[in-house]
Amino acid sequence: MPTQFSPRVSRRSAFTLIEMLVVLSIILTLAVLTVLFMPRFQERQKVPRGADLLQGWLLMAKNRALRDRVPTGIRLQPWSQNQSYVRDLQYIQKPEDYVPSTIYTPDALFIGPVNPMNPALGYAFGPKVNLLGAAAADKGDESSLVQAGDYLQLRSEGLLHRINKVGRQVCVLDSQPETPPPPGCTFRILRQPRLLAGEQPLQMPQDVIIDMSASLNVPTRPSYSSGYSYWEILFSPTGGVIGQGTGNTPIALLIRDGTQDPGVGDQTLIAIYPRTGLIANQPVAAGADPYQYLRDGRSSGF
Repeated sequence: MPTQFSPRVSRRSAFTLIEMLVVLSIILTLAVLTVLFMPRFQERQKVPRGADLLQGWLLMAKNRALRDRVPTGIRLQPWSQNQSYVRDLQYIQKPEDYVPSTIYTPDALFIGPVNPMNPALGYAFGPKVNLLGAAAADKGDESSLVQAGDYLQLRSEGLLHRINKVGRQVCVLDSQPETPPPPGCTFRILRQPRLLAGEQPLQMPQDVIIDMSASLNVPTRPSYSSGYSYWEILFSPTGGVIGQGTGNTPIALLIRDGTQDPGVGDQTLIAIYPRTGLIANQPVAAGADPYQYLRDGRSSGF
């Protein structure tokens, strides 16, 4: 017996016009809010992002010092538009001291003043000593073996004498040796940190600066080639901070928006504790002492 089937009408679900208008209105509202508030949000994130980058760079330098067993750190370069601001940084590492071979004959070591009547003309070394290495001259680009700013120590003991000019067998010192050294005197030259080869410069985010005029206890080293000083934070192979002018007082780097006046807008501190090498992000305290939290013993790392 034939069976009759009643046809079914399939209904396809779809958005109604009203639903589509509601969805489009929500999307448009979200887009407008994003356009209005996203620039402000990004503006407020510049300083925290700069602080995170700086903290990471310092931690990387410290880890390299621990790994390679060589003092490694960060050099803070003064900004060309304002010598109190820093926007560019570079990794540095301290090379081994320069000590001539012990097989040298006495006349191949330290000779003495070029002119005994005028020691300011410099001090001469023997013909087998090459202070420049493969470089033709000390041009301030850190390519020479010994450079201005390194230190000469006679007999590998006693006082250090800073070198302010270097030639192949002659160097000019900032101070005269305490006693006239005899010809053939042994010596060593303590070489200061150099830029780490193969590393690209590090740069803070746009408009973000490290305000050195508001920073504390940052070790400073003069640059003989550029005529101005720069700042260096150098970590030892044990993790602590070493170098010229380093004590036990915490180092504080103040980071802020360079487009605003000092004390206005977002700002924060990156603290480095020399004895332990602890690197911490500290807020700037309100009131007369912006470094109050830095001096808090609970965050000192001691």
